[in-house]
Amino acid sequence: MKKHYGKIIVTIIVIAMIAVHYSFDLTTYENVEIFEMLIIFIMAFFFSLQYDKAKYYAKELIRKQTEMKRIFHHVDAAIWSKDLSTDSVEISKAIEVIFGIARQNLIEDPDAWINAVHPEDRHIYLEMRAELLSGKPSIREYRIISPADGTVKYIQDRGKPILDANGRLVKLIGVVLDMSDRRRVEESLLATKHQLESFLENNIDAIAICDKSGRVILINKAFEQMYGWSQSEILGKYMWELPTIPSDFKNEAAMLKNELQAGRSVREFETRRVRRDGSLINVILTGSPLPDAKGNMDGWSLIARDITERKRTEELLLQQEKLSIAGQLAAGVAHEIRNPFTSLKGFLQLSKSKLDQKHYDIMQSELSRINDIIDDFLQLAKPQRIKFQVTDLHAILKDIVAILETQAILNNIQILQDLQEQIPLITCEPNQIKQVLINLLKNAMEAMPHGGNILLQMKHEDEDRILLRIQDEGIGIAEDRLPKLGEPFYTTKDHGTGLGLMLCYKIIDHHKGRIEIRSELHKGTTVDIILPVQSA
Repeated sequence: MKKHYGKIIVTIIVIAMIAVHYSFDLTTYENVEIFEMLIIFIMAFFFSLQYDKAKYYAKELIRKQTEMKRIFHHVDAAIWSKDLSTDSVEISKAIEVIFGIARQNLIEDPDAWINAVHPEDRHIYLEMRAELLSGKPSIREYRIISPADGTVKYIQDRGKPILDANGRLVKLIGVVLDMSDRRRVEESLLATKHQLESFLENNIDAIAICDKSGRVILINKAFEQMYGWSQSEILGKYMWELPTIPSDFKNEAAMLKNELQAGRSVREFETRRVRRDGSLINVILTGSPLPDAKGNMDGWSLIARDITERKRTEELLLQQEKLSIAGQLAAGVAHEIRNPFTSLKGFLQLSKSKLDQKHYDIMQSELSRINDIIDDFLQLAKPQRIKFQVTDLHAILKDIVAILETQAILNNIQILQDLQEQIPLITCEPNQIKQVLINLLKNAMEAMPHGGNILLQMKHEDEDRILLRIQDEGIGIAEDRLPKLGEPFYTTKDHGTGLGLMLCYKIIDHHKGRIEIRSELHKGTTVDIILPVQSA
């Protein structure tokens, strides 16, 4: 109704003017007097209405001001304003909770605010004030120290300049928020982030993190070192399509994918992975889903531990156990066979004149073979006193080549030598090293029924190791048979026992060295003997 006052008044005035115009003769004094009174009445009515309107707006203004003041003093944030023309300051009551200082003190003492600011952060406060006085809005975070208990708080101060119609700065207003809780959460999250980054970077296991689609988004340094691929070559690839998975392990990769996508963990899954150089390593995989804040799967982590050395150690221990058992068995068998064997040999000599020469030769050959096996048994079984001495490997190799050269020529085999001249003397048992080299060279010749070349190499690998290499051009050994070489009674020959190679392993092991065998079918075999310079 109040907003239509103007229209009502105008309407009344128009009606009155029309009525006067048609009803009164304004040439007579009496009618003029009546007309004037009518005008006065209308004006009085008009001013009455304006007075009521002013009273209404005044009440509304007081109500709004009261409401604004109530809001001003009851919001959690502290609100402040400064009138630059009067230098008066107004601050809401929330400032007392944030600063721990009476609101009136901050209003009356211009220095109370800056005195509460942490000494190391006062330059931040001064920068903000300078920006506001230059007419620019400003937001700053700084620390304050409560004078009540010395508590340090982080606050955010947001200020804005107010300009008049002429563009002059007349007032500053702002809001102060207590950011301490948020800051503590941020610092806690940042500390957790640094801890996780440190855990990833310093972990010896290869770790890969992928998003919920399965694409790798992070790998650690151990991943790069273990597999040989750089981060740029791995990021963005699907977990189950990584180049670390051997081509014949794709079914296994699909199984891992299904398990992880179903939200199930994969724990200590033993498998093999391929390095960039093509070599295979044994690993244990542990995969886990990574939930988001709502518990929904947001990605996966996959941890791979290289257990190649552990597997090698386990195999070595198993081999040692086999050797021990074989030695004990050999001692018993040799002892039991030796006596009846001697009797058989004696009776064969006595019956020589009664036997056909051909049959006698066959029996004599087989008995000699049995005697050789018994000697191998005894040598394997009995504890030997090894007398180490400083030895020149050149002299040993020279003797061995001289012994086997005639047999090599008869078999159309040439022994090529590539021997480094400056080789350190080593401490070893010369006869045992000779025995190892003779056994391995004989094996090489037996693997070359159609002749060929045998390369005998010797070089100083580094300060601590010497490499002896025997490389033939024989029939080779299948890859799946290589791990079994050196086991008791395992042989690739038609009439072998496996004891000769096992004895070689045992001798080199006693010299704190190792034997490595590589072979390819129809291309040949390479045997490396690595001996330490100080081997005893």
